[in-house]
Amino acid sequence: MKKYFFFGCLYLGFVSCSPGEKELLEAGISKIEVEEYQEAINYLDRALAINPENIKAYNAKSFALFALKEYQGVVENNLEAIKVNRNDYKPFYNMANARLELGQLEEAITDYTKAIGIKPNEADIYLNRGTAYYRAGAYPKAIEDFNFAEKLDKNMASIFYNRAKTYLKIDSVELSIRDFTQTINLTPDHGEAHYWLGLSKILCGNAREGCVNLKKSKALGYKNAAEVITKNCE
Repeated sequence: MKKYFFFGCLYLGFVSCSPGEKELLEAGISKIEVEEYQEAINYLDRALAINPENIKAYNAKSFALFALKEYQGVVENNLEAIKVNRNDYKPFYNMANARLELGQLEEAITDYTKAIGIKPNEADIYLNRGTAYYRAGAYPKAIEDFNFAEKLDKNMASIFYNRAKTYLKIDSVELSIRDFTQTINLTPDHGEAHYWLGLSKILCGNAREGCVNLKKSKALGYKNAAEVITKNCE
């Protein structure tokens, strides 16, 4: 579970735009709001043709491309945005998210790190860099990032969920139980968290409580729960 994209204040700061550029940008954003992403890209490209330095148009275009799963396009779009402004963290962050989906973990981590250098107090960046470290098998570094993200935002369930899964990878089951429990405290209908919490409790010898969580997971529609319930709870 990851958190993607910062649109920024897309409706602000139009004073410097020419009327055509402003209208095209607003039209592109309107198309994004109704999930007509290709049409949005068409408008945003026209805005960028008028002003190739419109960073808001690049950020909006990244969102549309990502929604279409055109991840390489996101990378290329943000490389252009970075040429315009290397002091804006959003292009580095958006590009890192695309690289994460492409499996380019080392490059994603590098881009997240650059984003952190510009915006050091944004929990989402640490969360997603932690996810990249997790996928790369660098579990201690992933936990370090999740810990820092928690300091910045104690109410983001995905931080606890991702850290809990990382603790399972290093056999710290009691810590995973703590974090899966907090995930559920913040998002009670998180079916996967109930599933993994149930398994973790069973691993610690608490099958009774574990089965309660597994049954809750099944009730919430998590498809893997039924088989585990059959093996452990019936």
